[in-house]
Amino acid sequence: MTTVESPTSRAAPGDGVAGAGRAESVPKSAPERGSQEAPGAAARSPRAEGLVRWMLSAAAVLVLVGSAAAAAWWLFANAPQQETVPAEATLPTVEVITPTLGNVEVVIEGFGEVIPARRASIAPEVIGRVIEVGESVEPGAFVEEGALLFRIDPADYEVAVAQAEADLAQAEADLALEKGRAVVAQQEWERFRDTLEGIDDVERSPALANREPQLRQAEARVQQAQAALALANLNLDRTEVRAPFAATVLQESVEVGLRAGPDMAIVDLAGTGTFWVTAAVPPSQGARLTSAAQVESLAARVSTDGGRGDRTSRKARLVRILPDVDRAGRMVRVLIAVDDPLARESDTAVMRLGDYASVSIEGGTLGDAVELPREAIRENDEVWVLTEAGTLRVLPVAVRWRSEDSVVVSAEFEEGDRVITSFLSDPVPGQALRARQTP
Repeated sequence: MTTVESPTSRAAPGDGVAGAGRAESVPKSAPERGSQEAPGAAARSPRAEGLVRWMLSAAAVLVLVGSAAAAAWWLFANAPQQETVPAEATLPTVEVITPTLGNVEVVIEGFGEVIPARRASIAPEVIGRVIEVGESVEPGAFVEEGALLFRIDPADYEVAVAQAEADLAQAEADLALEKGRAVVAQQEWERFRDTLEGIDDVERSPALANREPQLRQAEARVQQAQAALALANLNLDRTEVRAPFAATVLQESVEVGLRAGPDMAIVDLAGTGTFWVTAAVPPSQGARLTSAAQVESLAARVSTDGGRGDRTSRKARLVRILPDVDRAGRMVRVLIAVDDPLARESDTAVMRLGDYASVSIEGGTLGDAVELPREAIRENDEVWVLTEAGTLRVLPVAVRWRSEDSVVVSAEFEEGDRVITSFLSDPVPGQALRARQTP
């Protein structure tokens, strides 16, 4: 009969031999007695099982450590070789341009609005009903100089002319009669003059005796009748209202049947021969326009797009410097003329009234100067220069002209100097730099 040692059968520490007598033999049950144990199977204690588990864990850790070491060795063995970087490649790179000393043409730039050089609000000079309107009197239409705009009913004025003619004829007849009476009076004066000696005021009486005052009155009535006839004819002519110059119709409010008069402006015209641009330029630039002779000799260009995107440029001429300044920016105001703005006599771009325009005026020449982009000018009117030796130098300059995109300066550049146009976060005079030439 096989016996199994129970964990409680072990001698407790300090029990000695007496503990051994506590071991009991437990008989197996009938089925167990009928079975047989597998050959070579040995009973395992919990201590043995724990040892096995520890050995397995240690083996797994060793496998992981070995795999990691192998992977690290492989990465190290196959790492890309680092190339040696030349010391020059580590220098800060800057963009540079080569300054060119010479004569620089400066341009005065400004902005303004296109306005008509000639504008007229037409009202009739006589009162009456409109009986005819010119066929070209419509907004946007063109009318030539002298073209009929509208006609006032002339009936009343034709009657006035006839009456004035009759009055003149009557006055002329009266003058002829008076001249005859004056001849008779002169003859009678000569006949009776000797008998009137010694009478007071005899020496002053010939004018009265010869009817000279009456003759002058008759002559004055003729002149008055002539003036009345001239006025009647003038008013009759004024019933036809014509264009004072070649123009385009801006507005019109005239219709057949309208009763119009001198206080009613019913057609608004703008001359097509020339448009003006009133432009404002910065005071620093306007200061170059110092004399009328200089102003008259300067050419200009005007560019407009009218919000349509098709920007056009036209030749223009500077007329004068205006006496007032721009209220918004206190800038100098100039007047520029553009001939044939609506391209009626030439194949050029069309300008429209009210267009927003940019102007460019020739400002003369600055000698011994260098033109640089605005980004090349640093604080306190200085530039950064890359010397021929490849180091940074800070150079003060004298600014002679500023425009939207460039600055004209005078400075003491040395042979091989190049101007830096890019930004340096912490520039230090004398530091080494690498250049990248820009156009």
